[in-house]
Amino acid sequence: MHDTELRGPLPRRMWRQLLDGITPWGSIDIRPVRWGGTCYRLVLYPPGITHAERRRVRLWRGWPMWGAGLWLLILMVLARTTDPWTALGWATAGYLAAGAAAYVWAGDIRGRVRTAEVHVLASKNDVPTLIRSRVIRSLGTTMARADEQLAAGEIRSADYEATWWRVYDRLTPGVFEAGIR
Repeated sequence: MHDTELRGPLPRRMWRQLLDGITPWGSIDIRPVRWGGTCYRLVLYPPGITHAERRRVRLWRGWPMWGAGLWLLILMVLARTTDPWTALGWATAGYLAAGAAAYVWAGDIRGRVRTAEVHVLASKNDVPTLIRSRVIRSLGTTMARADEQLAAGEIRSADYEATWWRVYDRLTPGVFEAGIR
């Protein structure tokens, strides 16, 4: 996030962060899961996409969550004025229409987003799974480090984008799995 985006009223900053995400390249998420496991997930947007394109893709990818909220809101509003089955029908139609609109609006970029995810169970010593988790963590660390270097002025925008391309290419379907074996 740029320095100019960190200024201004808190609601505006929160809204921008919700729409744009924390980083322009995507996200790394490492979280505990049930039974003592850990989930590693790396999401990479295509390098060179604009803010508007990233927002549209994030809108599409977040549709199940915000769409459910929309469904509930429509249901609550209409349940007061119509019978429950009509309200349920309109809420479902609104949910599906919003999802279809987000799908179309995201365009072909939604298919170029690359995601790698692995669940490591604490009780298992599955070597390929452990290697995948380390690769995901390493690629996410590479991008986080590039963010820090760009913000500190240690690298140029061209170097940042070159790093982004290297990580994005590393996550190419087939290449990611082949590099682990």
